[in-house]
Amino acid sequence: MPRWRHLKRQSVRRRWRKAGCVRHCTRARLQHDAAAGTYLLVDCTDEGRVLQTRSALLTDEVCTERFEITEGDPLSARRTTEWQMEFARGEWQTRIETQSSLTSDATHFHASNTLQAFEGGQSVFRKQWNFSVARDCM
Repeated sequence: MPRWRHLKRQSVRRRWRKAGCVRHCTRARLQHDAAAGTYLLVDCTDEGRVLQTRSALLTDEVCTERFEITEGDPLSARRTTEWQMEFARGEWQTRIETQSSLTSDATHFHASNTLQAFEGGQSVFRKQWNFSVARDCM
């Protein structure tokens, strides 16, 4: 387990002591299709729905990361990440959703990102951007 993940989990445990955690789940799943030669790793980190007792702030964070690759084809590698973060207190409720993907071809890495913000269930902001970076012999 990477060191930062251990530290992150310790931080979450400390938050639980100070607040009421309604839900928490972390799971990873590896799938291998031998016929197609593909691998898929799905890592879902659910930080839980946490009520901060002193401030009455409710937080909710879920992240899903997917890593995909086909045997013998390094250029098929693809990573996608989706985050959903929610913050609420009383009648006030906001949510942020992000989707990111990273792929490559022989000469460039390609990134695609989407950010959307919600207030009270209504979308108030959306931005999408794409960019490429030269591999420079990588």
